[in-house]
Amino acid sequence: AVVEALCDWVNSGGTFVGVGEPSALPGYHTRFRLAQILGVDADIPAYACHGKRSAVTESNHPILRSGAALPAGVWVRLLSPETRVLCSSDASPALTLHPFGQGLGIYMAGYRHTATNARFLLNTLLYACGCNAETQPLAEHAAVDCAWFPESGTLLAANGSGEALKTIVRFGQEQL
Repeated sequence: AVVEALCDWVNSGGTFVGVGEPSALPGYHTRFRLAQILGVDADIPAYACHGKRSAVTESNHPILRSGAALPAGVWVRLLSPETRVLCSSDASPALTLHPFGQGLGIYMAGYRHTATNARFLLNTLLYACGCNAETQPLAEHAAVDCAWFPESGTLLAANGSGEALKTIVRFGQEQL
C-alpha cells in the first residue's frame, strides 16, 4: 500500500529522493521497491542476465555547482533510457534524475552531511520543485544560510561554520 501511494504521489507531480538503498527488499523483480520511480535498481549478481544500459554523465548540471562530494554507495544499474546520470562513481550511477509521470525520482548513492553537501541538497530540492535558484537568496559560501521575509523586507544570513567569514549573498541580480 505504501509503494502504491508513493507511486501515485510522484506520478501526480511529487518528488521522491532516495539515498543509498531506498526501499530495498529482496524477493521481488527489483531490489528497490521504488525502482520504477528512481529509474535505477541495485546491481546485484542475480540481475546479471538483464544486461546494462549505458548513459552519458551530465557533469555540468546546475544542481552540481556546489561542488558536493557524494560518497560511494551501492552499485546500481539503470532501468530506463529516460534516467539522466549527473554523477558516477566507479562506473556506477551515483546521482540520477528520472521523470515519473508528472513527478521526479532522484537517486543518490550516498549522502554525508557537510556545508557543501547541504548546499547541493538545497540546489537539488530547488531544481526538483521547479524553483530557480536565482530567485532565492543564496550566499556564495556554503556555510551561510539565508532566508528572505518579503513582508518585512528582511534578509537573514546565518553563519553555521563557527568561524568568522566573509561572503556575498546573491538575490536575483543583486549582490549584498
